[in-house]
Amino acid sequence: MSPPRFLTSGGAEPFTLLFAGPLASEHMELLKAERFEFEAVLGAPVVFADGATPQPGARWIIGLPSEGDRPSLAWDAATRTLTSFATTSQDFMDTLNALHTLAWCEKSSVTSAAAHTTAEAAQRITDEIANTYPSFELRGLNWQHITARHRPALAAAEPDSFAKLAATWVAELGDAHTAVHSTAARFSPPYRGVLTARGIALVTVPPDSAAASAGARPGWIIQVDDPQEFLRTTGASPQHHRQVAARRALAFTGAQRVFTAHSATGFSEITWTEVAAPPTLAATLHVTHEPRGDLTVALANFNGALDLTGAFDALFTGAATTNHLTLDLRGNTGGSLLVAGALRDRFLRTRTQLGSIRFTTGTGTLAAARPLYAEPSAAVRWPGRTTILVDEMTYSAAEDCVLGLQGLEHITILGPPTGGGSGRPRTIPLFDDLVLKISTALTYDRAGHCIEFNGLTTDGPINSRIAKVPPRST
Repeated sequence: MSPPRFLTSGGAEPFTLLFAGPLASEHMELLKAERFEFEAVLGAPVVFADGATPQPGARWIIGLPSEGDRPSLAWDAATRTLTSFATTSQDFMDTLNALHTLAWCEKSSVTSAAAHTTAEAAQRITDEIANTYPSFELRGLNWQHITARHRPALAAAEPDSFAKLAATWVAELGDAHTAVHSTAARFSPPYRGVLTARGIALVTVPPDSAAASAGARPGWIIQVDDPQEFLRTTGASPQHHRQVAARRALAFTGAQRVFTAHSATGFSEITWTEVAAPPTLAATLHVTHEPRGDLTVALANFNGALDLTGAFDALFTGAATTNHLTLDLRGNTGGSLLVAGALRDRFLRTRTQLGSIRFTTGTGTLAAARPLYAEPSAAVRWPGRTTILVDEMTYSAAEDCVLGLQGLEHITILGPPTGGGSGRPRTIPLFDDLVLKISTALTYDRAGHCIEFNGLTTDGPINSRIAKVPPRST
């Protein structure tokens, strides 16, 4: 099924995105990097312009909504103009998330607003996933069958039980990028574990953490009120499902949370108070200077609010071709796609095809694969050899960082297959405090191996060559 006629601009004729002005300015680098998504849904090549020079064909502009109106995305067939009606930068992003909806719903306008009833929210989940989700065939899933099992309970659900029922339903897709969750900000403590029937079995406990100060060690069990509920409501690939569920069970809203843990034998019990803290460069990037200029760098995530690229430039300045870098991305669950790409480019030496990507069209199908290329960074690059460590919790933007580095003669990648998710999720409002996120893409390496669900392939296990750097926690 092709994109709806009212969105297409006539095949080869470009669709011009006139995203000038303050609402779009902070997002432009990302939007240009993800132009293939726009092309998949609009059914035409896209060009970005500032409006100074008239462009032929259809166009997408930003306009002001009427006072009191919610953000909306509207198509005017007469003028062939798509308009994002927005007053804030976030409103503008909400209208971008509505593009897929406009493609499948066959209306001329879509408003970004909460559902009025649980029935409306459930129908929204049904339709949006059916038309957007890219991995039904890859994961061997039938959305109609999954929905038929869950919709009866949702039809009779009270508002306060809807969130858990909907999360359980969507979690059957097994995709950590596709989920129903609260909009409340949550803090993730710096621990890694595996969720079991007994609780969270700790795998890593940083020595400078509150849990370590209280006496917790790897192997200790953190109490969880209902482990099975977290397992039911967590969607993730099989290789990291219990670890992702443990991360969710550890996260909390508010300023602090009291945890209780007991030793593996059950004879000792401790409690401690975990205090939510803002992200810092020191907590995110851990550097060990090895002899002769070699470096070991553990990166917990790709937080776009931190100057990670500046930190890497400082580390790489003055490095020699004889130096070796160990980049530890174990436990790195992602973050900013732009920051991840900027780090990747610091390891490239020529223009490189990273792989390819297929975006959904918004009408239940996948567009053709588009090649992904990257250029060596114009900033400081690492001149020596590199070993990258990954594991099952290396996920999302962290996988985008590594994609394309496999097979390069100066880079070795060690560890098990990664988490399997470069899904480019979009966000759809359900209620004021509840949203649905849906993956929109499948990413492939140069050999055509799909990263989604399967994870990145590596050059071998870590313990075959390196056994000295413990996995980091996000």
